[in-house]
Amino acid sequence: VVDHGRRARKERGRVEMPEEIADASERPDQDYEKRQRIDHLKSAMEELPPHYREALFLVYVEGFKVEEAARELGLPSGTVKTRLMRGREALRKIVEQRHPGYFEGTR
Repeated sequence: VVDHGRRARKERGRVEMPEEIADASERPDQDYEKRQRIDHLKSAMEELPPHYREALFLVYVEGFKVEEAARELGLPSGTVKTRLMRGREALRKIVEQRHPGYFEGTR
């Protein structure tokens, strides 16, 4: 799992979504709205600067703790926390610009 992220960064300079997320739209047990929300988030993640995308990917997709992500990225944990916060903010802005009202009722 960790190798997937490392390999993706080395080969392409960016992190790609793992197969189970990338193909979430093919899972019949998910309803249409959930698949659509996942697609919106995936698309928005691709627009994030790589340093935000990598931190978000490791913590929220791969399930790393902040300290583990910091070791993986070779950064202080405070830097990873900052990138997570700013990455979430940037992700929210991208999604809201494309899909106004997307986050209504989620705060």
